[in-house]
Amino acid sequence: MARLARAERTHRLCTRGGMLETFIQEPSLLTDNDVMELLTFLFHGKAAQKKPGMLIVHRRETAGQETC
Repeated sequence: MARLARAERTHRLCTRGGMLETFIQEPSLLTDNDVMELLTFLFHGKAAQKKPGMLIVHRRETAGQETC
């Protein structure tokens, strides 16, 4: 079970890292610190902080409907 969870996490991280790189110009030139600085800047605003919570609530509601 732990191996499956680790594989799922690895897949999720790779997929989402790839998504991030589609929005960054020349990602191979930026350092990890550069990317962290960019993400901090992008997610600092109130709207960006509020959106993940809204998505989580929506996913939980959707998941609850699927089990009924």
